[in-house]
Amino acid sequence: MLDNGGHAHLILQFLEKCMSSDSNQREHAEAKLSNIVCIMMSGSNLSQNEVILQTLLQTVAPHTDSQAASFPLPSDLRIITCIWIKNLVSKYWKAPQFVSDRWKSQVFRNALLRMAIQEPDQVVALHLRVIVAYISRCDFPSRWKMEDLFQPLVICLQMPGDISHDLADLIEKQHRAIQIILCIIKELVTRRLMVHRKQFDTFAVEILPFLLNHWDVLLHSIGDQSVLQFILKLTKTSTKLIALILTNAFRALATQQFEMVNAILGKVCQYISGLHAQFPSGHNQTAMTIEVGKCIYQMSKLLMKIQASYPMECREYLQVFLRLFWEILEANVNTDTKSGIVCVQFFTNVFNCELYKSKRGSETSKVMHKVMSANGQVELCDEMIAQAQYAISQFLDMPSHSSNACRVVALLQRVVLQLLRQSTSDLEAWSEDPESFFHISKSLTAEESIRVTAENLFLTMLQQYPTICITEFQKLIAQVPEKFQLILSTQPNSSSELSDIILELDSIFLALGLGSYILYQQIDFNRLYVAIFYPLFTTSDAYHIGSLACSGRILPVIFHRSIWLVGRWLGQLAPSHWPILYESALKNAFGNEEIASRSNSEDIVLKLQTISLIECMVADWSAEVDQLKQYLPMILHGLYSFLMTTSTLESKQMIFYTLEMIAKTLGPSIIVCLPQLCTPLTTLWSRSSDDSNLIRGKILSFLKQILISVNELLNDALNCELDAIEKSLLPLQEMCFQGVKSAMDTKATDSYLLEKGLELWYQLILSMKEYSDPLEAIFPHALDILQHNYEHGLILVKIIEKYLTLNGTERFWDIYHAPILNLCITPMINNVNSQVSIALAHLLEQTMEHLHNRGAMTPSLCNELIEPTRRLLACCVRYSENHGEREPESVIISYLHVFAFLVLFLPQFDWVYVSVLKTNSLVLDQLVDLMLSKFPNSHTQSINTNSSSVWYPCELRRKLWASALVALLVWSRPVCKDRVEKIERIANQVIKEMQSRHSEDPPDQQIRQVRGTKWKKIAQVDLRDFLDRNVQSLRNRRDT
Repeated sequence: MLDNGGHAHLILQFLEKCMSSDSNQREHAEAKLSNIVCIMMSGSNLSQNEVILQTLLQTVAPHTDSQAASFPLPSDLRIITCIWIKNLVSKYWKAPQFVSDRWKSQVFRNALLRMAIQEPDQVVALHLRVIVAYISRCDFPSRWKMEDLFQPLVICLQMPGDISHDLADLIEKQHRAIQIILCIIKELVTRRLMVHRKQFDTFAVEILPFLLNHWDVLLHSIGDQSVLQFILKLTKTSTKLIALILTNAFRALATQQFEMVNAILGKVCQYISGLHAQFPSGHNQTAMTIEVGKCIYQMSKLLMKIQASYPMECREYLQVFLRLFWEILEANVNTDTKSGIVCVQFFTNVFNCELYKSKRGSETSKVMHKVMSANGQVELCDEMIAQAQYAISQFLDMPSHSSNACRVVALLQRVVLQLLRQSTSDLEAWSEDPESFFHISKSLTAEESIRVTAENLFLTMLQQYPTICITEFQKLIAQVPEKFQLILSTQPNSSSELSDIILELDSIFLALGLGSYILYQQIDFNRLYVAIFYPLFTTSDAYHIGSLACSGRILPVIFHRSIWLVGRWLGQLAPSHWPILYESALKNAFGNEEIASRSNSEDIVLKLQTISLIECMVADWSAEVDQLKQYLPMILHGLYSFLMTTSTLESKQMIFYTLEMIAKTLGPSIIVCLPQLCTPLTTLWSRSSDDSNLIRGKILSFLKQILISVNELLNDALNCELDAIEKSLLPLQEMCFQGVKSAMDTKATDSYLLEKGLELWYQLILSMKEYSDPLEAIFPHALDILQHNYEHGLILVKIIEKYLTLNGTERFWDIYHAPILNLCITPMINNVNSQVSIALAHLLEQTMEHLHNRGAMTPSLCNELIEPTRRLLACCVRYSENHGEREPESVIISYLHVFAFLVLFLPQFDWVYVSVLKTNSLVLDQLVDLMLSKFPNSHTQSINTNSSSVWYPCELRRKLWASALVALLVWSRPVCKDRVEKIERIANQVIKEMQSRHSEDPPDQQIRQVRGTKWKKIAQVDLRDFLDRNVQSLRNRRDT
């Protein structure tokens, strides 16, 4: 037997084996550790668990600690031991059989906190403070008091008189303490109950003064160059901590510690200005200025978040904040930094703040009203709103230091001409990896890119200050033709003057494209196109005009941006300009291989932008199919040639989406383009790569869209044309069969491919009229899928239904009718969602129509329908009894349709009553009452079930139900006799409606308009004669 200390050392041995490269040793050690955990959690000996944990803590403790172990542990073993303790604590800390509350409070928590403060190893310290933070989330403040948790940490933050004494050790210790507090705060702010919010507010009021004093001392020490490198790192983390507390407890702090909040906001502004003055930003960034930039970023982010979260509370500081961020923006040479992003984002938040625009009455009104915001309910009055609006307007009306223009004009000019401008790093990224540059540029967020943030600010300014900003932007647009003439005849040039003009035009074009939805009434793009872009696109060497040389490559900056811009304004471009656009874009992107090989100028970014333009053109409402067909060979050549060479998944997906849009736009005329569209797909399918199944899924989607367009043609084609069309479809159908078969054979992990294969399968059946061997060969896959799950139940039910509508499907039904009824319909009833349940009801209707047409409604087949019909009617009975787990009303109405068909179409007129209901008159009573209560009214709209075989107008549905109820009269059951009058009244009402309809349309015309044999039979039923005969038969039986 081992003592408790021996257990701890045994655990250490097993943990060491868990890092072994031998998998057998790892598995054996993990199993042993699991057994130890099970023994520990059995609750038999709490003191043993306490000794084990204490021994492990002592062995992991820093070597400088007085209670350190007598032997040093390797670093990796200390780390894995900390992780094991962390996992154990996070899983079992609240369990009563883990350790005693007394030991937690007197030993474990204090030892753990002390170790986290003293631990020099960064990885071990990280895991230790995560454990501390988790325990504080569970125990603070009821079991782990404020003074016990935070007093040791606050003591660490006290600065000695001589700050240079043992400075490195002091800063490291303070940094660890700040990180522990930060980790604890992050845990505490995630507790969202009201009691937890109040606890956090109370805690923030108590702790923030100590943190603020420490932060203030740090920032005053920045002037001392001898300690600057040690101070900056600590200042950055301290600022992050204060920001976290302030943003999560701002309202409580502003109420209880108003002076302190004022001091914090004022000092943040002061220190940002001071740091900017002391360490001006520039292009040559040293390690020191980078660290200063991080501190400025944290402070700027604090102000930005406070204003965004509490705009009305910050209205008094709004003018100060605006002036501060404006000074930063004007003084910042290198704006493409995190601080620059925060600065631009601040202006966007202020200009776009809805609370600053929600004034209701007089500017002097102090009547409070409540408004809901992202941070809860806000009380404000018109005087507060007027105060904020005055601060914004006064700031914007003031002249800029760098120009005589007002600040709103200066800001717009800076955004368009500087912040939207492509930087040197952008051009280098374009040159080094064009494909990645294109896709990354499209996916960047406002937190990652100054240009994306500036785009948001530009659009906000156009929307909020249209009179000034649109007028000023029109002035920039008016300068474009003159500047464009300077570069129209130039070759690739890297001179500073021409580069500036090219990049300036690029940024103006970017802004023009961004604002297309706002500026469409103010700017005549057709005139601009004729003046600028038409000469560019008709030039034989358009690729090189306005291009830049970078790292040995030619970057077509202006041509690329022009292609993008035209795509944004395509709705205003006259269709007569489209041919030139097609020719120029395709020629320069895909048709200049010879030029590209000579000048090394082929650009993937231009190819991708051209693909995006083609997508916009074919998706536009004014796209002309004949025009598209004229350029289709060149388009498909470019798309498929690039698709064969690119290895980037995003580019492949983009190309396939464009191909799908082309197939959709072509519509029925796609039939003449099938060879060009489909021939390369075989090669693409057979290629093996890491993303091969995703690409095959895209191929299946593309084939589905082609079949949708083909099916439009088949529906509208004349009978004399069908043979030629169907013959031309054979290669496409063969390719689709292969794709469906491959998709059905995929593993369970490739569910995406399976889903696309099923959608293609459904469209494939719609394109065929005859049942064939390939259709028979793939059908068993449907049954296999249904045996595993019903995830794809809807599409599979629709596929089975379409099989029954094919010519020559008797062989299919003879082979598969039993699996369809036993594996598909019967088990799925009451086990799937409402949409699938309705589809199942339609499938049963289709099955009965198929059997009725064949005259195959034999007793044996009727017996196979008993179980699904019984389940279906049981759902109706549960609904009538208001059962808790009943189906929705729409499903019940569909099931009652099936009941009505069974009553009318089965040769054994009382089969339902005898075989299904087993002569249970109570159940029949419930079903009849349910039909009477759910009888469709005359205002119900026509129903289209997305199935071509199940379509019927409301009047035929009413006639079906009325006919079924009348048929029940001949069943010699008391349940129907008691309702004769009600059934007669409904039937007479339907007869009257039918007679009114007959006066408008002859009965023969109505029958021709109805789809489905069963509905034609309903249309042919003489309900008056049927009602009279059944009522007379009932009276005769009563008389006898």
